[in-house]
Amino acid sequence: MAQIRVKIDQTIIEKAFKAARSGAAGRDIYADTEQRSLTLIRRGRDLGWYVKTRDFTRRLGDVAKSYKSKDALPPRAAREAAARLLTELRTSPREREETASTRVWTWADCVTARLLLLSGNRVVARRIKIPSAETLSDVRSAFGIDRKTGTFSAAKRPSLTVLQDIPLTALNAHVLGSAIRAINGVRPREKFLAYAKSMLTWAYSNSHESGFVVPAPWWPQIEPPQPSSEEISIMQANAEKLRSRKTGFRVQHVGDLLARHEDFCVGKVAEEKISPGIRWGIWWIALTANRRGSTTLLERTNVQQSDALGEDGWGTALWTEGQMKARKDFMLPVPPMGLHVINSSIADWQALINISHGFGHKTKWVFASTRREQRDGVGYDRPTDIAIHPSSLADHLRNMKGLKESAHPNVLAGLPDFSLHTVRSAATHFLENYPGLSAAASSAFLGHAPPLDDKDPEARSRTTEKFYSVTQQMPLKTLAMKAWSGAVLDAYLKAGGVWPPRPYDVPIKKIYRTKRSAGS
Repeated sequence: MAQIRVKIDQTIIEKAFKAARSGAAGRDIYADTEQRSLTLIRRGRDLGWYVKTRDFTRRLGDVAKSYKSKDALPPRAAREAAARLLTELRTSPREREETASTRVWTWADCVTARLLLLSGNRVVARRIKIPSAETLSDVRSAFGIDRKTGTFSAAKRPSLTVLQDIPLTALNAHVLGSAIRAINGVRPREKFLAYAKSMLTWAYSNSHESGFVVPAPWWPQIEPPQPSSEEISIMQANAEKLRSRKTGFRVQHVGDLLARHEDFCVGKVAEEKISPGIRWGIWWIALTANRRGSTTLLERTNVQQSDALGEDGWGTALWTEGQMKARKDFMLPVPPMGLHVINSSIADWQALINISHGFGHKTKWVFASTRREQRDGVGYDRPTDIAIHPSSLADHLRNMKGLKESAHPNVLAGLPDFSLHTVRSAATHFLENYPGLSAAASSAFLGHAPPLDDKDPEARSRTTEKFYSVTQQMPLKTLAMKAWSGAVLDAYLKAGGVWPPRPYDVPIKKIYRTKRSAGS
């Protein structure tokens, strides 16, 4: 058989032993992905560990399982033996000279090189992966890199200071483990360890550049430390908070939120006026159950005001793979009320930008920021034509609660605890219980990808990985969109809202319901 690259574990060993016991014809070759040149080879009934390079093949010993030989090796010992052998075989003067002249990266060098790699296209398992701004931001945060300066900030990750000047070859489990344990928070520790392991594996596999040569990888065995009792209590509280949000926030609350949101936006004037991108972005999330991130990345050129395959008055919105969490192209049918939201956001932005910055300014975004310069900490590597930031939408809710240095009362008092992402949970609950609507329709609408099941094409998905490469399922999405957006509008009207909401550039008469008193 052809050589198979795989992490050799107990499952692979048992498979090889089974073939050896049966005396299967031919041979099986398993190349380990954890240690260069290490292979497990079965020929007939013989089974052994080998170091296999372009120049030679050497047997290391038997495979530890049922063989009683003294040199029978489990996978970890075989990896260590292979690394030692490869090191010992570097005997040519040229190899010694190249090894001595290779500068070994420090930890800081490695982080810089890793971020550079993540900022462009790269190949993973023969698939081209395009850069993700969210992932890049997450890695920067995990490694304590200041977004503005691009350098390590001890204030962000104090315990990582000791790592910065250490050569990778001098790094060990004790030093790395101590740095991990000193990071505050369970999730930050887990993220840092995951990104650190990935980075070190990448540097090890590119030792010709990094100079990172060790007898055997030691970092895969590091586990995150056990949370303290206080951290466990926080984890339990957060889990209960999330459960409460998912079960307590329903479509009627989404409509009530929109009614209060409209009252709040219309009541703001002058410098307190709510940005059009934020005002209409909240509407878009409520009507479509979109994530905050993808909402802010909707481009005007990807909106069609008509849908040739849909219903009259409907349009479509498209996101490319680089704009979606699942890294797949995603399209949604847009009902007439959704087109009203899009067109109002565009018109309001243009009217406001003409007043504040003068005529001639344009943007490619539907939910554009009125800023022409980046906010501190948002991203200095991005162009000045910027969309509203996802955090701005969440901050708007804090503003409505009176938590942002404002004197107004909590206008969301009485609503169950929620976040904008909770709207997706509310939509899931509603669509699951909507008469005659299949589970596949709600999955397609929410961007959840089912494992395609020929026996049950209506099956609900549990992941977001393998759906849209096959079909956009627009008819199913249209059914779900019609049901959900219609229910949201009904709930909005019942809460006292008026449809359609008026653009900012139209004089506002007192057509909205009177403002709620705090605590209502």
